[in-house]
Amino acid sequence: IPSHLQPRRSAHRPCPECRQSHRPPGGLGLQTHTEPIPDWRRRVLCTRPSPCRSGTSPRAYNADLLEQYNAKTYMYNGKRLTEYEASQIQRYHERQIRRWKRENIAMQTAGQDAFESAAKIRRWQERQKDFIRQTGLKRQADQEQIASFGKSQARKVTADVEKYAKIRYHKDGTIVVTDDWRDKGHQSTPSKYRPNAVIETISQRGKQIDRTIYDSAGKMKYQIHSGDHGHPKQHDYGKSGEHVHTYTWTEGQNRPKRTTRDFTGQERTEHADILEVKTDDTK
Repeated sequence: IPSHLQPRRSAHRPCPECRQSHRPPGGLGLQTHTEPIPDWRRRVLCTRPSPCRSGTSPRAYNADLLEQYNAKTYMYNGKRLTEYEASQIQRYHERQIRRWKRENIAMQTAGQDAFESAAKIRRWQERQKDFIRQTGLKRQADQEQIASFGKSQARKVTADVEKYAKIRYHKDGTIVVTDDWRDKGHQSTPSKYRPNAVIETISQRGKQIDRTIYDSAGKMKYQIHSGDHGHPKQHDYGKSGEHVHTYTWTEGQNRPKRTTRDFTGQERTEHADILEVKTDDTK
């Protein structure tokens, strides 16, 4: 190789440990020893064997400290955990909270329904609180935050979750409708939806108002019909054929068993607002 193409070699000062001039791996003078040099840096620069160093470095963790770290001192759901195992569970919960916060912001920005992500946020937050309560670890709220999720987004999540926290009633005893689907026309309701939801729909070209009520697991529980669907002989109930479908779910089956019955006194109070609605035939 011509001399003008060879890499320039820098001068080397003697190693502070061995007092000898030697080069880093490869023989090229890419690094030089300068004084004073920290111990950790000296070990990197000095490429001589161990005789260049005086003694050996101390252990970062002594036996007592290692025993303390390996001790299963935390209890979670009946299982003993080490400090490391507990910290990894806590980090996992924090990642899930951040994940669903990002999902919630994306759904809100796109104008889509963000209930699922809001419910996931609340679920993982409750799981984190339960974990902290059982283990006694300190909750690190900053690890659960993302930059674009502020107080307004948190309030929206709370409102979405509280809306389906339980079935609510007005002061007059009538049930609170969570989802008004009357503007969608005649709409079939899903057998599984949101927990404690009350969907209001119309049928018979707007002459009949119906409601579907779901249990705490999001499964269809009752269907409230304020009329006879135009078949009075098949629905000989009440004054106008109003009736109730009750759905019973059996474990292991995808479809519930349906029975038809008349209103109870309590149900007539809860749905009095739709039972009193006048149809075009009764005006």
